[in-house]
Amino acid sequence: MGLSLQHLMRYEQEVEAFLERIVTVECNMVQLRTAEQVTQHAVEARHITTPQKFRNFTTAGKVMLMLFLDSEGLLRCHFMERGESVTSARYSEILRTELRRAVKNKRPGRLRDGVILLHDNVRPHTVRHTMDTIRDLR
Repeated sequence: MGLSLQHLMRYEQEVEAFLERIVTVECNMVQLRTAEQVTQHAVEARHITTPQKFRNFTTAGKVMLMLFLDSEGLLRCHFMERGESVTSARYSEILRTELRRAVKNKRPGRLRDGVILLHDNVRPHTVRHTMDTIRDLR
């Protein structure tokens, strides 16, 4: 609640500039399909004339997808390696390298103004190592 009140007060002071500085992080597991599966599905979809029951496709596996977005759209899309999980060290590395580079290249001047990182409170996002990285990056 305290953080929400701080954000509301900052919004009153900075108005639109505050909203433009927010970068959100969304992490989800996604299923990958091979190119043959996608092509086969597209061809079959064109020939269907009556409603069909849902059919399971075997997938190429599941991976974690991290999306970094701001008010203008997608900043960075990061696919974790198959079997790799989000740890504090890995998340910090992604923030320090990939996200920082994406903001610098796609939103010139935004790093100077400061980025407000809005992410959920899962353990890798809230442990001391990650919070130290966020503080270091300002």
